Amino acid sequence: MGVGVLVLLLKQSREQQSSLVLSSIPPVMERILMIRGLRSAFRVEPSVEEAIQVVQAPSRRGTSDEDVDSP
Repeated sequence: MGVGVLVLLLKQSREQQSSLVLSSIPPVMERILMIRGLRSAFRVEPSVEEAIQVVQAPSRRGTSDEDVDSP
């Protein structure tokens, strides 16, 4: 999956007020996101299981897209 597709999916998820969580991304993809300045725009979890837990967790009120990298 290319970066353009990820950006499109991120835009669509925001329009629908839903979550987009990436999981188990290859190191090369993470590097591409970092180089393009997009890494902070995506929530990335190390496994599919952890990504599912994040999506199913109760919504954190008062958070923004800016703190998606916060633990």
